[in-house]
Amino acid sequence: VSTQSTWGDLWPQRATVLMSDTGGAVKVYNALHGSQLHATPGTTLKVTIEGLGDDAWYVLENDAISVYAMNTSRHTPMSIGVAVRVEGLELRISDEVAASPSCVHEQDTPTRLIAVVRPQAGACKKPRKIATIHSAHHELADLRVERDFVIHYEPSKNLLARHDDSRVYCLPFATTTPTPILCSQCVGGTFSHVGVFKYSWDFAAPVGTAVVSPCEGIVIDVKRSVNTGGRTPEYEDQCNYVTIMQPDDSFVDLVHMRHNSINVARGDKVRAGQLIGY
Repeated sequence: VSTQSTWGDLWPQRATVLMSDTGGAVKVYNALHGSQLHATPGTTLKVTIEGLGDDAWYVLENDAISVYAMNTSRHTPMSIGVAVRVEGLELRISDEVAASPSCVHEQDTPTRLIAVVRPQAGACKKPRKIATIHSAHHELADLRVERDFVIHYEPSKNLLARHDDSRVYCLPFATTTPTPILCSQCVGGTFSHVGVFKYSWDFAAPVGTAVVSPCEGIVIDVKRSVNTGGRTPEYEDQCNYVTIMQPDDSFVDLVHMRHNSINVARGDKVRAGQLIGY
């Protein structure tokens, strides 16, 4: 591997960096995850990097498998779950995550943990070491992801978020509408409010009704280009919507809005009652 290798050369594919040129290996290693590596001059250094996706990877170091992640979002947290599947492996949260005010974590068993990394300010995003896997009984180089350990990440979710049940929402439309608006399906509605859609409310509002935000938060996703629709499953993803992340990191989706009527964008802060479209 050339000492001139870049992120694009090694990531997210698998690469083994085996160099007698310790200085060159250190440069590649540090370029990939921003850590400082110290090795004795003249020795051979072996580092294995395996990508898991755009923002997460693991590194096989001399004494541990280290899991790294980099939150490149400007607005949303990302979650990384790590679990070990075979006996004799020790899973540890990194000191960096444990000490950082911008990270939260939960390790409910010795074999499983979840860490949440919040967005970083500024244009330069830095990787964070999330966790390490150690073993006194297994050769780390023989361990395989999915078989011996599992790494799962959600790039735009806080898997540890807990909804604030004390929050009071306003209706997603003006209460001074000319005619009453019927709630046509509520929580657990048998037509479509099952699974991830269980906690949904449908309102039979006339086309063109002004839609307002029911809460404060940050707009994290918008789709406004759809001009088709229907009541059958093939139209499930054919809708215009706004997704708002609340202060507790839970989401509110406002769905079935009129084509090209949404007037907010990703990153906008909204307040309860604010007009967002029609």
